[in-house]
Amino acid sequence: MLCYIAFETITRKVWHFHRSAKSNKEIQDSHSPLNLSAVKSAFKTFNIKVPDSVIDPILDSSLKQRGSMSVRSLRNGLVHQWKVKDRDEVVARFNEIMPYLEKVITAIKVEIK
Repeated sequence: MLCYIAFETITRKVWHFHRSAKSNKEIQDSHSPLNLSAVKSAFKTFNIKVPDSVIDPILDSSLKQRGSMSVRSLRNGLVHQWKVKDRDEVVARFNEIMPYLEKVITAIKVEIK
């Protein structure tokens, strides 16, 4: 959960800077859901190299099938509904999920240095 929070926090910052740069003025931080295509656009603008094969499993809201749900969907199920099946899926897929989150966090760190 903490790794997802770290991912979401820094991804939101990149998205925020991207929106501000596009409008050429300061934009307020938004608590809107992270839009997959907007995040991809922000990453491309700031040369943050994250392939679709990494970002899609995290944010693609169409991934709703048990066993291949997006990380965001699993997080929502855990945080908002306390779904035991989502917890079980996170535990079962932990070794798959963590590298996705870590790759995005690392890619952002590389570009902001």
